[in-house]
Amino acid sequence: MEGEKAHAQALLELGERAERAGDAGGALGWYEAAARADPRSSAAHLRLCSLLRRTGRCAEALAAAGAFAAALPKDAAAHCEAGLCLLAIHRNEESISGFERALAIDPRLKDAWRGMGTALGRLGRTEEAFPCFDRAEGRGPRAFAPAPPQHRSPELATAVHGLMAGLLDAGRGITHIAAGGPFSFKAAVAVLGFLLRDYDMDGVVVAVARPPEIYRQTLARRVDTPHPPHYVEVAAATAGGPETVHPARPGAGGAGESTGAADDVTTLSAFEPDLIAAAVKAALQRVAGRYGGEEHFVLMDDLAAMEFYNGTGVVKKFSAGFFGELTSLGMFSFVVLPDTGAHLLGPALFASMETLRVDGRWLTEV
Repeated sequence: MEGEKAHAQALLELGERAERAGDAGGALGWYEAAARADPRSSAAHLRLCSLLRRTGRCAEALAAAGAFAAALPKDAAAHCEAGLCLLAIHRNEESISGFERALAIDPRLKDAWRGMGTALGRLGRTEEAFPCFDRAEGRGPRAFAPAPPQHRSPELATAVHGLMAGLLDAGRGITHIAAGGPFSFKAAVAVLGFLLRDYDMDGVVVAVARPPEIYRQTLARRVDTPHPPHYVEVAAATAGGPETVHPARPGAGGAGESTGAADDVTTLSAFEPDLIAAAVKAALQRVAGRYGGEEHFVLMDDLAAMEFYNGTGVVKKFSAGFFGELTSLGMFSFVVLPDTGAHLLGPALFASMETLRVDGRWLTEV
C-alpha cells in the first residue's frame, strides 16, 4: 500500500512538472498513470479532472469526475469536481447537486461555494448566489439588500457569472469588455458593480473615459462596498508625472468617502502611458494593504481614448506590456474597448483573452 502511494506521488510530481512546462498532454498521461497506480489518490484524480476541464475536454473531464466520485464517494473534492465539469458545459441545475453533495461532506470547501454561486447566478437566482460567494470568501453570509431590478439585468448577470467562473478556474486572466461606444462607461460601471458586490474584490480603475468623481457618484447608486477602488486618472490636461489627490469632497456622495482615506486618486498625463503601470502597481499595493482582500482587479475603462494622444503603435506596445505584466502578477484584468478598437490589444494578447460582449439593452438603466 505504501509502495503504491509513493509510486503514485512520484507520477503526480512528474505530471505537475509537465503541466508547469506547458505540456498538457504529457501531464494528463502522468496524472492518469498516478490514478491507476493508486485509485484512492484524491490528488491524482483531481489533477486529471481539472486539467481535462481546463483544456476544454469537458466530456472526458465529466467521465473522469464520475470515476473519481465512484472511487472516493466520501471525498468532497470529487463531488465538487463533478459539479465544476457540469458547470463548464452549462448544465447548471445538475451542477448544483454536485456542489450540494460536496458541501454536505465539507461545508468549508470554497470551490464548491463559488461554483454553486456561479450556477445560481447563471440561473437568475442572484439573491441566492450572494451568500454562496460570501461563504467562498470564508465569511458567514450577509443579508444583502436586493438591488433595484433594473440594475441587475438577468442577461448581464448570466454573462458576468459565466465569465468569472472561467477566470477563477483558470487562475485570473484578461477580459476584453466589448461594448458599443455609447455604452462603454455604463459597461465599466456594471462590471465594477459585480466585482465589488458579488465577488467582494478590491482593485484599481484606470479612468480614461470619465473622471473618478463620476464613477463614485454612479457606483454609490448601485453598490454599497466597504472597499471602493483606487482610481488612476489618465487626463489630457495633466503633466509632470503622477500626482495623488484627495478623495471626494465631503457631501459629494459615492463610495470614495467610505474609507476616509486621503489618497484614493492618482492623476497621470495621457501623454505618458509609460507611467501608468507603476502607478497601478503602487495602487494595488495600497488597496491590498488597506482592505486585506484575497482577490484584486484592474479595470481600464477606455483604452481607445489613448490612441488620440499617443498613436496606435505606442498604445499597442503599452497594452501588451501592461496587461502581460498584470497577468504575470495574477490579477483579474478588464479593458473596456469597442470592437473597432480591438487592434490596440495586439494579436499576442488574444491567445489568452476572454471576451465579454455587453448588449446595450442590458445597460439602459445604468
